[in-house]
Amino acid sequence: MFLPGMPVVNNICFGLLFVYSFLFNPLGEKIGLLKRRLAVAGMILFFLLQALSILYSTNKSEGTAVLVLRLPMLMFPIALGTIKISELLKQRLMVLWILVVLLAAIGSTIFSIIRVIHTGDIAWLYNDALTENSIGWQSSYFAILLTVTLFMFVYLLNARVWPLSKTGTFFIVLFLLIFHFLLASRVSIILLYSSILLYGIYGIVKKKNYKLGLSILGGLAMGAVLLVLVFPKTLNRFKELQYRNYDYSSRKAESHYNMEVKPDQWNGANIRLAVWQCGWELVRENPVLGTGIGDKMDDLLQVYKKNGFTMAYDSKRNLHSTYLDVLVGTGVIGLLLFVLSWVILPLVYCFRNADWLGAAIIGALALSCITETYPDRSQGNFMLAFLFTFIISYRRQDQ
Repeated sequence: MFLPGMPVVNNICFGLLFVYSFLFNPLGEKIGLLKRRLAVAGMILFFLLQALSILYSTNKSEGTAVLVLRLPMLMFPIALGTIKISELLKQRLMVLWILVVLLAAIGSTIFSIIRVIHTGDIAWLYNDALTENSIGWQSSYFAILLTVTLFMFVYLLNARVWPLSKTGTFFIVLFLLIFHFLLASRVSIILLYSSILLYGIYGIVKKKNYKLGLSILGGLAMGAVLLVLVFPKTLNRFKELQYRNYDYSSRKAESHYNMEVKPDQWNGANIRLAVWQCGWELVRENPVLGTGIGDKMDDLLQVYKKNGFTMAYDSKRNLHSTYLDVLVGTGVIGLLLFVLSWVILPLVYCFRNADWLGAAIIGALALSCITETYPDRSQGNFMLAFLFTFIISYRRQDQ
């Protein structure tokens, strides 16, 4: 996933994983698991519904291109959704996952520091500049990936299976928390720090471990203050939230973490509100089946043009919401199938198995889908498809 400009290598690795999954267990067992895992069957049906929507799309070439981009949402359910992963293998895969994400973060940091040295511009250490030029990931995507990675980290520490020393672990966590803050993703910062807060309260109220709980809460408060003082540019991402009004015809520059935030600018908050309003116009026109994934962007651009939303039209803005994207493309039927198979049923599995790690990961991804259109990028498809099906594949009920 972190090999920008090398799609062939990425595809080969993905293909090898897919082929290996068919050697992992017998076909009869796969069919039996599929019957018990209704979420996986729903995921496959949702992909087939997207394929079907091409038939009533005018722009069939665009629909085919979108469907190919979203192939991981079919392949991972087939590959991981039909195997059983043991507790030991789950833990080893999580360790490997954390180390890969850590290496990607270290590589991005080194690349950005070199750019700062060459240019003298500290902005290279923030937001998209930190990840997009080095590993080809938008900061918001990598931030949510890092959020769930830190959830895995806590799980492995609690299970006492994390292989590194306490000193090494401390510096890894410290580095990843700083890196996460520099990515300046509002949703991910809110999700991560809210989770830390809840975990601290849980330690005090449920576990009666006052020392641990108070240490977590105190560390959270102190760490947040220090991060804001040392890296103040991230605050600009939150200052945008106070300016939510918009004018479709505005040609003002889009605000950025590295510039002063003004009320007459476009920013991450009011752009989304404006785009969502345009998306709802399409929903009202095609509520049941949607526009079809082939015509979704063409129709959205026409709404932008009609409303005089020049900035969105010129930059071909997507809908900035996975749920709205599904609703526009495949209608109410598609949205219900997506929410049921990708969110509700996986969460039900987690609650039944007391899998709080899985519930936390699914919950974080489901909430972040409100403001990001993950299926519009290959990284988003790989991330969602792998994590959701990975969690389903190790559920104890199927072991």
